[in-house]
Amino acid sequence: MLIISGCSKISESPKSISKNDVNSETEFQLNDIDGNIVNIADYRGKPLVLKFWASWCPICLASLDETEELSSDKNKNFELVTVVSPDYKNEKSEDDFTEWFKTLGADESTVLLDNEGELAKKLSIRVVPTFVYYDEDGEFVKIVPGQADKETIQKNINEL
Repeated sequence: MLIISGCSKISESPKSISKNDVNSETEFQLNDIDGNIVNIADYRGKPLVLKFWASWCPICLASLDETEELSSDKNKNFELVTVVSPDYKNEKSEDDFTEWFKTLGADESTVLLDNEGELAKKLSIRVVPTFVYYDEDGEFVKIVPGQADKETIQKNINEL
């Protein structure tokens, strides 16, 4: 049986991946879509959720409004940052993605550019969307492939 999770096919149901299953990264920096360098250590103090997504993924696009709403919520007990990998797995080039994204009006979301999927490869991201969870100390906790709504993200944060 083939199950589709997110926008990539996998051979079994998506499951949470723990730090023992992946080359976890706890220190890295990426550029945002405005060219600013963002160091992941700057998010310590609150749990961090990285949402890996792609411009060609219909599930990712359908959830952009919810991602934007969650990103703008100043009362949540975690930070949400999105990550796109230009020039990797059919994603647009950095310039094309940035130009396209800026037309969406999604001004609340932080979008980091993982050029050529370097971080995605290190974290073994195979499906988009995929959510990567870090605790308040910046330590990698788990990866959960597939789409997650606000309630699911909060449930995963509560379990950290």
